[in-house]
Amino acid sequence: MSSRKTKSNAHAECLSQVQRILRERFCHHSPHSNLFGVQVQYKHLIELL
Repeated sequence: MSSRKTKSNAHAECLSQVQRILRERFCHHSPHSNLFGVQVQYKHLIELL
């Protein structure tokens, strides 16, 4: 396997981990959801996901 494919696979794996973490934090309403401005950010992130 070439180093370019290895890097590409590593980036894809990293991106899917980031998406999973964001979904866990923002789709399952973390206890920090009462902070100022979080609701607007939450709505925007849900639209992106």
